[in-house]
Amino acid sequence: MEEEDRRRMANDYHDYEVRKRSREQAEDRDGRTRAPFELPYSIEKAYGGRTQWEKVAKMKDQDLREALKENEQLNRNHSKMEEVFGLFEARTKFLNSLELENSWLEKNRKKLQEVYTPRRHTTISATRQGPDLEPKMDNLILGRGS
Repeated sequence: MEEEDRRRMANDYHDYEVRKRSREQAEDRDGRTRAPFELPYSIEKAYGGRTQWEKVAKMKDQDLREALKENEQLNRNHSKMEEVFGLFEARTKFLNSLELENSWLEKNRKKLQEVYTPRRHTTISATRQGPDLEPKMDNLILGRGS
């Protein structure tokens, strides 16, 4: 069991190095900076930083399991926070676009009212206006003609 845990820690360190290198390469490609890669919080907290992997390798099985469980919990919480933050960013962008649209509509309200005001139709003659207009229109619509 102890050998298996040591192998897992060695794999974790290897994964850490690979992710660190890929992050550096991505920074070179994109030209933008990213936050520096950090060790899992629980391991860094418990063993004093990035160069203390020897101490991690000498950990007792129980301590190692507890640190790994804590790290998994922190990773889950972090991914939930990223998801919530992504939703918050999307909501903010949407609200900003609505504000821009609203301000544009406020600025151009008079122009829009002139363009989109429906014209009154004056095709009904003066002789056909009155209380009997609706029955005649109903007869025309239903095809009973007048």
